[in-house]
Amino acid sequence: MQGDTSVVDGETAFRVDVVHRQGVRIYLTVAGTAVKSLEPGDLSWEQTGGAITFTLPLHNTGNTILHPTATLDASGWLGADREVNFDQPESVLPGSRVELNATLEGIPPIQVGSAVATIVSEAGTDHVRTQVGYTPWAMIGVVVLLIAAGCYGTVRLARFIRRARHAIAEVAQTESDALAAEDAILPSGRVRHRGT
Repeated sequence: MQGDTSVVDGETAFRVDVVHRQGVRIYLTVAGTAVKSLEPGDLSWEQTGGAITFTLPLHNTGNTILHPTATLDASGWLGADREVNFDQPESVLPGSRVELNATLEGIPPIQVGSAVATIVSEAGTDHVRTQVGYTPWAMIGVVVLLIAAGCYGTVRLARFIRRARHAIAEVAQTESDALAAEDAILPSGRVRHRGT
C-alpha cells in the first residue's frame, strides 16, 4: 500500500509505505494411494569436550506429510545409561530431507559402546545403530608411555638377572678351582686337606 507524502517543518518530506505479506499453506489431496515412507540415513556422532552430538538424517520418500520423533538409547554405555530425545521437526514434506540432532552430555573420558536411534512416524518405527568409541589423545599417550616403560623395565630386569647368574656361576667356579688347588697333592707326596 502506498503511503501519503507529508512535509515536516516546511522543508523535509517523507513518506511511509506499509507492505503486508501473507503466506498460505495449501493442502492438496491427490487421487491415488497414499504412500507413507520415511528413510533414515546413517547415524553419525561427533565428540566435543564432555558431550557427544548425534546426527540422524531423514528422507521422506513417500507422498504424504510425516511428523517423525526420534530418541537415542545409550543404555549400554559406561556411566551414560540414559535416553535422549532428538530435536523434533514440525513436519517433513514429501521428498524433503531433514537432520535431527541429539546431544548426550556428561559422558566419561573413555567410551566404547553402541547408540541406537528409534524413529517413530506415521510410516512406522525404524531403528538405526552406530558404534561409538573414543579416548582422549593425552590418555592414549600416557598408556603408550606406561607400556614402553614396562617393556624397558622388563628388559633391564632380565639383563640384570642374566648377569647376576653369570656372576654367581663365575664365583662358584672360582671357589671350586681354589678348593681343587688346596686339595692337590704337594710335591713331597703329602696330601693337604682342609682343616676340620
